[in-house]
Amino acid sequence: MIAECAYYRAINAGPRSPEADRRHWLDAEVEIDALIRSWSS
Repeated sequence: MIAECAYYRAINAGPRSPEADRRHWLDAEVEIDALIRSWSS
């Protein structure tokens, strides 16, 4: 669920430019990685 929120925030956030998209995707990946780590610990 949190990962889905990160995903939707990434595609819906901010100005639509390649650089902004890349930055939002990186933010989402960081959140998802942290979530996966918290589950596996």
